[in-house]
Amino acid sequence: MSAQHFPDELEEAMASSFRRVTALRQEQERLAAEMREAVAQVIARIGTAHRAGELTDAEVCTAFLRLRDEQQPGVTELWDGLVDLPWRRVVALAKQLPNTSDGDWVGHYPFPADCAAPPPETPVVYVLYGADTMPVYIGSTDRFRARMADHRRDGKEFVHWWAIPCSSREQAYRVEDRMLRQFMPPLNIKAGR
Repeated sequence: MSAQHFPDELEEAMASSFRRVTALRQEQERLAAEMREAVAQVIARIGTAHRAGELTDAEVCTAFLRLRDEQQPGVTELWDGLVDLPWRRVVALAKQLPNTSDGDWVGHYPFPADCAAPPPETPVVYVLYGADTMPVYIGSTDRFRARMADHRRDGKEFVHWWAIPCSSREQAYRVEDRMLRQFMPPLNIKAGR
């Protein structure tokens, strides 16, 4: 196959464009290397701060999720090499962190795979909402996911939920009682404790 000859002007324009593509590729590779180094520095700082007690597990989770959102390759391997809280544990913990700025949890039911929800042994008051966004049931528990499954098995229809953390089961009972009187949801048998 013989080499194709283009008119001189076109040949020169194409050669110039190919040089530009090569230069951009090299710049892209340089920037990718800088990005990897910056990510490694951030992860190292997180690891150092966590070991020194300057970051809580929850703050480490937040930092990891921000890094993961950057979608940089190799983050999990770097993380496990530099932070004393393995990334898989961080992801599991993140699913238990409140997902509102008020420190509450909100979500849909059935639970999506990545749904944040109260961890076991965390006392909460919860509100279940029907498709019309009106409260249909209010309760309290310290085993939230299991309780939601109980409600669904009992035939309670709900699509959204809101869980409010409480310092103790006793506080949860008081908050639940106040909310029951305020909202009087149709699926609650009793109007208060």
